[in-house]
This record gives sequence, C-alpha cells and structure tokens, in this order.
Amino acid sequence: MTVSPGSAPTDGASLGHVRVQASARLIPDTPLQVSVTAGRHSFVADEPESYGGTDVGPSPGQMMLAALGACQIMTFQIWARKLGLRMDGVEVSVSGDLDPQSWIGEESSNRPGFSQILFKATVTGPEPEERYAELARLVDEHCPIMDSLLDVVPVLTEVEFKSPDQVS
Repeated sequence: MTVSPGSAPTDGASLGHVRVQASARLIPDTPLQVSVTAGRHSFVADEPESYGGTDVGPSPGQMMLAALGACQIMTFQIWARKLGLRMDGVEVSVSGDLDPQSWIGEESSNRPGFSQILFKATVTGPEPEERYAELARLVDEHCPIMDSLLDVVPVLTEVEFKSPDQVS
C-alpha cells in the first residue's frame, strides 16, 4: 500500500508511524511574513503590527492553539464513532498566556513560550453526560497534539549557513 503525503489509506490498513512535514521560508522584503507549506496546503504566517509584523496571517502561537483545537475536534469525532456515540456537534475554544518580551529580547523573567493554555470543549448530543465524560478522557489520552504539548518531545535542530551565492 502506498500513502502519499496528506492522504490516508482508505482500506482500513494501519499506517504505523508516519512522518508529518511542513516547511517555512521568510518572504523577502517583509518584516516577519513566512510562507508555510504543509502537505498540499500553503499559507502565510505573520505577527500583529504590535509585534513588528503586518498581520496578514495567523501568528505561530495562534497556529499552535488552532492545531490543538482542530486535533481535539477530530479526535472527538474519531473516538465518538469508535464508541458508537452520537455527537450533534463539538466546538472548542483555546487561548494561551504569553509574554512576548523574552521572545523579542526585552528584559523578562518569563519563558518565551506559553505559560499556560486554556482549553474548553463543548459537546452537544443526546448521550448521557457520563458517556461524553469518558469520550473526553479518551480524546485527551489519544490526541497527538495534546500529547505533544503535555510530554517533552525531543526537537533535533540543524542549522545550515549559506552565503548569498549558494542560495538557489
């Protein structure tokens, strides 16, 4: 079986481990705009004007929060089907507390990342509340983005330096 990037097998076969990839490149002559490619999708990331950007796209922090929200909703759907639960809808709201001072090189004793993330899900449907509570527990246990945020994930960094004549 062959699985191309951004697709999944339709025959119920197991994927095993897959490598999810994205790439990003600074858009020339912009303060902070970044062209992002994720699978077959492309978009622009930016920062608000108050942080030196032009606000033409979501910030990386907003994308991370959105990734958590979207992944949780998808995981709710997957596990509701697996458990035979009916859901009429699921909505989430995700916010995070962030002190940008450390990120931009200003004096701060705070970490550059989120100090906390607030997540709220609202599930609607006809099932008893305890069934949805079990569903929520399973979602938190199986959501890949939640897992990546709650457990330390090694980030292997490699930086390559090129002179202007080496750039294609």
